[in-house]
Amino acid sequence: MNFLKLFITFFLLFVSVFSNAQSYEGYIDQKYPVWADLNFSSTDNNISGTYFYKKMGGDIKIQGTYNGQKIIINEKNKEGAVTGTFNLNNFNDSIIGTWKKNGSNKFLNVKLFKTNPDFKQFAIIPKNDKLILNDGTTLQYSLNSSKSETDNKVPKLEILYAEKNILSTSFNQEIMYNFRNIGGPIFQTFNLISKREIKLTNEIAPEKLQMFKERLLEMTKQQLTEHRKSIPEEQWLSAYSNDKDALESAFKNIEIENNKIDFYYIKNNHLIIFMQSFLGLPTYAMALDLDIELDFSPSEIKEYLKVNSILNNLNSTF
Repeated sequence: MNFLKLFITFFLLFVSVFSNAQSYEGYIDQKYPVWADLNFSSTDNNISGTYFYKKMGGDIKIQGTYNGQKIIINEKNKEGAVTGTFNLNNFNDSIIGTWKKNGSNKFLNVKLFKTNPDFKQFAIIPKNDKLILNDGTTLQYSLNSSKSETDNKVPKLEILYAEKNILSTSFNQEIMYNFRNIGGPIFQTFNLISKREIKLTNEIAPEKLQMFKERLLEMTKQQLTEHRKSIPEEQWLSAYSNDKDALESAFKNIEIENNKIDFYYIKNNHLIIFMQSFLGLPTYAMALDLDIELDFSPSEIKEYLKVNSILNNLNSTF
């Protein structure tokens, strides 16, 4: 063994014995996704490392101490001045607490989860004009095309999920019709490795697509049944112009088409298929309509996915 190999072996052994390096992904204030690399010293209870905001990049140095579950970390600027403080509790697989900017009295919630360091390569979120939608346009184009009809402003993009090389976003589209706003949320989810939108029907194993649709149909009928019971029958008949057959057909002859499957989002590691105004009632009866959300846990959605689907990462633990 030559000197270089001997040095590398010794260095790796030293790091493993005297520090515990761990990567985390999570959020500050539930809406600012971050990545953190922390080193827990096993000799003096010190913590050092860096973190960055995924929308911006650029490492911020952090340093502090830990005592049992309790963690206190200061972040510092390039000049070494403290710019913020984390007060956290370590629950093994997660770190939860608050962050406060130096000089401020406002505390923001912090939630960090252990993650695979391999995800770091694509953790920084690309600009909106670099994220490609299934129709070949970009996320920025989608935002620009959805400007408010009242003030011509581009809608605000909300990040719902940004972990494990997956990004899920939403914004509200405003569409005015007969002086009523009949717009709604637009959801788009991206593979950050390819920078392309993830079409859910392409992620489902072909041999399981029909089974998946049957599960969606079962969940949809359950929500519709409960919704119908919550509203007096005379109101339903009025919404369908007193056509009893049309009313019954709306609740029984239900189909789950592919375009409905592909309108989804991810939040808290759950995949939610969203069907807005499912019954398609006219504007005068819109108050009786129902937005359906079909919630799949990571383990349940994994039953239907292709083996190589990036969405399998939702169920991964480190």
